[in-house]
Formats: sequence, structure tokens, C-alpha cells
Amino acid sequence: MPLNVVVVCDYASALGGAEKVAIDSSRGLAEAGLKVHYIAGLGPVDAALIHPNITVHLGDVQDLKHKSGADLILSGLWAARCARMAAQVLAGLPRGNTVIHVHSWQRALTAAVLRACQRSAHPLVMTLHEYGSACPNQGFYDYQRHQICTRKALGAACLATHCDTRTYAHKLWRASRTALQRVAAGMPAEVREVIFISELSRSVLAPYFRPETRWHAVRNPIPLTQAPRVAAQANRDFLFVGRVSTEKGAELFAAAAARAGVSAAVAGDGPQLPALRSAYPGLNFLGWLDAAGVQRAMHSARALVFPSLWYETLGMSVQEALACGVPVIVADRTAARESVVAGENGVLFAHHDVADLAARLGELAKDDAAIARMGAAAYERYWADPPTLERHVQALQGVYRKCVAAGVTT
Repeated sequence: MPLNVVVVCDYASALGGAEKVAIDSSRGLAEAGLKVHYIAGLGPVDAALIHPNITVHLGDVQDLKHKSGADLILSGLWAARCARMAAQVLAGLPRGNTVIHVHSWQRALTAAVLRACQRSAHPLVMTLHEYGSACPNQGFYDYQRHQICTRKALGAACLATHCDTRTYAHKLWRASRTALQRVAAGMPAEVREVIFISELSRSVLAPYFRPETRWHAVRNPIPLTQAPRVAAQANRDFLFVGRVSTEKGAELFAAAAARAGVSAAVAGDGPQLPALRSAYPGLNFLGWLDAAGVQRAMHSARALVFPSLWYETLGMSVQEALACGVPVIVADRTAARESVVAGENGVLFAHHDVADLAARLGELAKDDAAIARMGAAAYERYWADPPTLERHVQALQGVYRKCVAAGVTT
């Protein structure tokens, strides 16, 4: 009998990285013969979820970003209707042949759905796509001071600190939501099976889980097709790809490129874009690009720069650059550092340090031989063991089998 996998995710469309992984893996699992029940708070339903082995269940709640006042405060804390829907789905699936896989829950489903999952008879595994299982603002990042936060989540110092993108009142609401998921849904202490995608995210989050938690390393699938290696040494532009915002390091990149006097391009949109266009007219601002556009930008890049000011959990653009044979320049406190063998396929620079990044840019702007050598190594290392959807699905099935065999029910 095929295994039943209940995928829990806020959205049924790929609005972010977690949703993209949830949808792609659901499709891969279905094509491998597993029965997938996809529980989401909001549609529309992505075309990839249209498959005979996939059943989509929508809670039809309203996105939190469209709510305000008491409606936001209450329904954003506890989506009872979604919880009832999830409980009904779970009650109809056989014990011993069903596993629950949680990807995201804080934007539409809320901890109410987690509680329904835990009350079911089925084992549960969770992928840590970000830091919301512990941190109220989901990133261990202080948006007011623009720096990584090392305070204990929900500790006295955390609660006393305004670190939110909006107001301190909104921070306290987020803290209430996190406290509720701890008390009413046992998150994260009661979760026994966890999938992590970087050692950095594991080290940051491990203190919030119990010692007996089992940690499974499963790489996110990256849907890339191998193509000829880019001759990066023939290109001039250092490239930034991502949301043009402070926490992503867009301004840091622009300032470093200007200081180094190198050719640079920014692919992306975000709140800082107008100000950066005005302050750095010498940079090439490409705006938002679709996947094909990003690939074209990569093929014109000398190196990709990943200057993020917060931890991250992976760094998708770094993987895409390495797959093209484009060297990477990565901040040394981000999870993306785990993809860099310094001096071999890229270089690291001191986190949040404009001068150090400018120095790295200046050096590599003049060294075609180093760019060629690192680009070749990047390409060879990536394609020697690519994180394909097929490998991702195989790894997931291994985790599911362990969960079912252990009979773990959080």
C-alpha cells in the first residue's frame, strides 16, 4: 500500500522558498507513487499540484497581510477553521501508513493546525526553512539595528527589544504568537523529527529542541538543467540577486562596489531600490527577473556576491551561480558559507564589512586566472553531486520510513 504523506504548508502556490520546496517535493512524491494530501490555508492551487496522487485541501482563510485590527490579532493567532479541516483529513488516513510533513504554518494556518497534527495518530516531521519555530520575527535578526540577534527567543531581553520591521506592538503580537505555539502546540520542544538544510540553521535552532530530537539532513531540490560552463573570467559585472532590502545586504553590496570601482549589477526589487538607484547611478539595476532572466544575468556575471546581513538557511542564488560555473563571494556568517571552499570555488568576506567586501571585489576584478580557476571548480563540484528533485524525494522517503517505523507521534 502506498505511503500517505500529509504536506502542511501555508500556501498552495509558490509565493516563497518554503512553498516552492513543498510543492516541488509533493509533485515528486506523487510521481514516485506516494499518496499526497496537501493542506494549505490559501490558494490558488499551483499547476504542479494537479496530479492523480495529490489531493489539495484548502482552509480558504484570508492572508494575514490583508488583515488588520482585531481580525489580524485573533485569526492570525489561531486559525480554528483550518485546524478542523486538518483534523478531518488526518482522521481519515490509516495509522502506520501515514506521515505528516510540515513546511510552514505561521502566515495562514497558525499553530492551531500544528496542534491538530500532534493530536492525530500519525508521526510528524518538520523542515526548518527559516527560524520561526523559535524566533518571533522568524530570522534572529534585529531589523531596527540591522544586525544578527543572539538574544534567547522569548527571553526577557528578547521581549524588551523592539526588533520588528513595523512597531514594538507588532513585535509583542509576534511574541504572543510564538508563545502560543510553544504552549498550545508544543512547538518546537515536542517535535521529534526535524529536517534541516544547513548546519548553521541547525546550530542556531538546536537549543530550542529537546536532546532526543532526531535531525535529518535533506537538501532542498534545485530545478536546474546542466548547461555549458560560463566563462566567468570574460565577464565584468559582479552580481547581486535577491530582494533589494537592508537585511539582504543590497546597500552593503552597492557601497562596496562603488568603493572598489568595479562594474556591478543588481537583479531584484524591494524597498531599497529607489534609494539605491539614486545613490549609486553607476550600478546596473536590472529590476525583478524571472528564473530565465536570472539565468541570463548569471551568464553575464564575473562572480555572484551574497552579502546577506542575517543568517539565512541556504542561499539559493549561491547554488545557482555555482551550477553555472560562476564563483561566489559570500558573507562569512550566513548559511551560504557552507557551499564555499574558500579559494577553490569562491571567497568569504567579513560579515557586514564594506571595506573587506570592497577589497575582495577589487582583487577579483583584476585576476582573470583566479576567476577561471574558481569557476571551473564551482561547476565541477556542483554537478558531481547536484541536489535534484529525484535525490530529494529519495531522501524524504528514507526519513518517512524511519518516522513510521519508530511510530513517533510528537
